[in-house]
Amino acid sequence: AWNLLEFSWHEWEVVHAARGTRDRRFRVRVVALAATAAVASWGACGFSFPLAICRPSACSSVSSSTVVSPLGARRGASISAAGGSCADVVPLVGGYLRRGASQRCSWVVARAKAGTGKDKGKGGSKSNPGQPHMGLAAPSHPLENVFCFDVECVAIGTSHLKSDREPCSMALVDGFGETVLYTLIRPTRPVASYLTPFTGLKEGDLEGSSAIDMARAIRELKECLSPKAVIVGQNPEGDAEWMQLKEGEDFESMIDLAEVFANTKGMRFSLRHEALVLLGREAAEGVHDPCWDALASVDLYKLASEASPKDLEKMRDKMTHKDYWPPKDSLARQCGYNVDGICLSMYNKDWCRCGKPLVEQSLKKNKR
Repeated sequence: AWNLLEFSWHEWEVVHAARGTRDRRFRVRVVALAATAAVASWGACGFSFPLAICRPSACSSVSSSTVVSPLGARRGASISAAGGSCADVVPLVGGYLRRGASQRCSWVVARAKAGTGKDKGKGGSKSNPGQPHMGLAAPSHPLENVFCFDVECVAIGTSHLKSDREPCSMALVDGFGETVLYTLIRPTRPVASYLTPFTGLKEGDLEGSSAIDMARAIRELKECLSPKAVIVGQNPEGDAEWMQLKEGEDFESMIDLAEVFANTKGMRFSLRHEALVLLGREAAEGVHDPCWDALASVDLYKLASEASPKDLEKMRDKMTHKDYWPPKDSLARQCGYNVDGICLSMYNKDWCRCGKPLVEQSLKKNKR
């Protein structure tokens, strides 16, 4: 209630300075805030308070049903919600998200349910298309349990489909930044293109004893992990699928950095852009190293897991700061989404040359 009254005073200062005191919308807004303060006080007295204002996927006791509301709460406040709580509250007042500057956005009030904890320990679920995305928290884990592995693929067909790719190399880095495993993988079918700008490989690199077969690569990777392992990375689900890893059996949980650093507009950024902006680190031109990708992912995870919610929001805002935006073109874009006649455009139909179905995007991504 005190937080809401404080917000009311802030609204008074803003509107009084900009529009004067006769603004009808301002009077309605103050009435709404006063009513909210009364309800919040009533809930604080021990009664059930069925609505919690929180970011999507930030609270394990929040259901998927959402409604629109102009009510707001202060970041850091803990709201009792039907036996659960949400400690990461989005400060929404009068239709604005206040993060130093007023930014117009949609707001979500999620009806809370009794906490089941079924999402506990997971990296979080993806937002529905069209809904505002607030990014996910990065839970802290012991570094001895943290790993990142990066899988690179060659093309065995000309389309952008996953069925036209096969793994050719894999690197595993632990939470302390040490390379635990690096190996080349011998494809089972003839190679149509080595996709050298992405793999760093060329004809002859996978021949002889320099590469191992896929079954051995999978076995060696699993031997390095444990059921308590936490996999971090940029869209790590795809790599885990390539290496046939099963959650709950080969590892405990997974954290997608693309979702951790997604901003309020739902924009997801490339690993190289995140590393440049937040780590001041840039990969060498013309040389692709999967160990670099895996190490950068581990360092980004540690940065996010040690950050406060406020600092994490600043990191997300920094992604589109004028000093770093627009970002550098991706490798695929630099190649014109085509290498050796292989289509690389799985999201954009304007660049797709193979005519195969595009991959649907669950979040609005930065397409540069």
